[in-house]
Amino acid sequence: MCVHFSLNKYVNFRAHDRAIHLQAGTYVAITAITMPLSIMLVEILVVRFGMIPIEAKVLSVIALMPVTFSAHRFLTFGPGIVARLKKALHVAANR
Repeated sequence: MCVHFSLNKYVNFRAHDRAIHLQAGTYVAITAITMPLSIMLVEILVVRFGMIPIEAKVLSVIALMPVTFSAHRFLTFGPGIVARLKKALHVAANR
């Protein structure tokens, strides 16, 4: 996870706008949500559909990739969860 975080921070997104501890906290929060989703999806694919575990894992990575990429792009290495929520609430209040 540390390598994934570091490569995303310094290579993929080159995100230096927020402090690293804030980005790391957001990263952990997103991972705490997406990792159990991946595990549940693998379990369902193996138990209910009879896939072998490696196929199920590959499929779960593919299925969750848009969600995890977007979450990291717009939250972890963007303005953050709190800033996004404040902006959304501000927009909603001004309608």
